Amino acid sequence: MEQEETEAEDYQTDIEDIAHQQIISLIKSEFAGHALADLVAEIMRVKGYTTKVSPPDTDGGVDILAAGGTLGLGEDRICVQVKSGDGVANHDVVLRLIGSVSNTQAQTGLLVSIGGVNAVAQKELDNNFFKLRLWQMPDLLKALFRTYGELSDETRAKLPLKQIWAPMTGGTN
Repeated sequence: MEQEETEAEDYQTDIEDIAHQQIISLIKSEFAGHALADLVAEIMRVKGYTTKVSPPDTDGGVDILAAGGTLGLGEDRICVQVKSGDGVANHDVVLRLIGSVSNTQAQTGLLVSIGGVNAVAQKELDNNFFKLRLWQMPDLLKALFRTYGELSDETRAKLPLKQIWAPMTGGTN
């Protein structure tokens, strides 16, 4: 009986992992390059932010400006840099984001890096805990899943997802 439960848990985990890998592949193909900034901005709009997306190749280190409050004029101001490539973001990317946060008078910076960050960049992020946040692919997936039902029809057509429910065995995850 215990072996069957272990196999069921492994199978369930595999289903979730396989689904996530397929969704990641779809995101990388449908939202390659600057299009990922559009997806992140849309997720932020669903969360109540007013956003401004910079045109491709002219962002100067700022892909999205997002602000909360009435008309986007509140104090919750975020400067977002999006890295859609598989390579890790380095220390220079984080330093440019810190400069962009200051230059745009944002309160915080968000680095969205599909490929993650290297150790030196992570240390800089840690040193700027009250100013910077990092979204790697798992964070982007969580934000996507929380907002998916409210995304535009066009976005959902590019990223067609269906929620399924599966029983959990042997604990909570």
